[in-house]
Amino acid sequence: MDEIVVKERIVDRMSILESHVSGRVAHGLTDVTSALEVLYREVLNLTRGWNLASTNFPSRNFPAVDLHDVGRRVAVQVTATCDNKKIVQTQDTFTRHGLSARYDSLIFVGVKSVKSPKQLAPWAQLFTQSQLLNLENLDLAQLWALDDRLAKSISWDRFTQESDRHCFDVVLGVLDRDAIRHMTQVEGNFGDMLDALRQIKQVINEGRVKGTRIQAKALSLYDTPYVQILEDIDTHVGRMASIVKRNLEPYNFLPHSAAAEVDQERLELVEEVNKFCAAHGHDRRIHTWTGR
Repeated sequence: MDEIVVKERIVDRMSILESHVSGRVAHGLTDVTSALEVLYREVLNLTRGWNLASTNFPSRNFPAVDLHDVGRRVAVQVTATCDNKKIVQTQDTFTRHGLSARYDSLIFVGVKSVKSPKQLAPWAQLFTQSQLLNLENLDLAQLWALDDRLAKSISWDRFTQESDRHCFDVVLGVLDRDAIRHMTQVEGNFGDMLDALRQIKQVINEGRVKGTRIQAKALSLYDTPYVQILEDIDTHVGRMASIVKRNLEPYNFLPHSAAAEVDQERLELVEEVNKFCAAHGHDRRIHTWTGR
């Protein structure tokens, strides 16, 4: 997945998260505030290279400030709703407690923020989503880390469901590999083959491949006719794995009859998949190889 796609997904995740928080706050459910503070602390530390910590530990009810980086003299106020009233109240408290002696700047971060703050002090700043994420200054590894962190806040599939077409294309990407393309006579390593077949079953049934960033959706979330083709793929792959495991030991090669069974399952699977792709407008086709 390239940098642009990761950035787009980060923005989508953040927008979904903010919509979730706004909806709960609008209904008087303020339990998200503490979780939001933890999230913004980790996001700002990742995207800005800061070392923010909670001001309420070990002390409680620290005035005006939720997070701070003492070394950089940065203070952060986290709020679900940041309007002009909130800005004025926080700045007044900040000044009244003499916090300018400890911090050079006060930054407001909020889910629902006023677009044109009129009361910001010269030493205060309101971060937009773009400033919070700071995507243009992150390398690909940092972008992946940020995407992973946001994914842990709210499960993606609770708020958005990728189309059947997109997710099936992801499955095809996992399916179109040597374990399926290569006829048994040119199979290199049966252990690798079994691992590959296991991954195919994972992406079909669980919607992801464990230990990778490959993500589609679980079989139960598809509509007909995708459920049928995915179940057929799962059946063929399961049979292939079963035949290999049943006949491989102790010689680490398959007898001719077992290899023929595996190849029959393989050919039926490829035929069904390619026929489905042609009928439903998917461009990808799987081609088997005999070594010739």
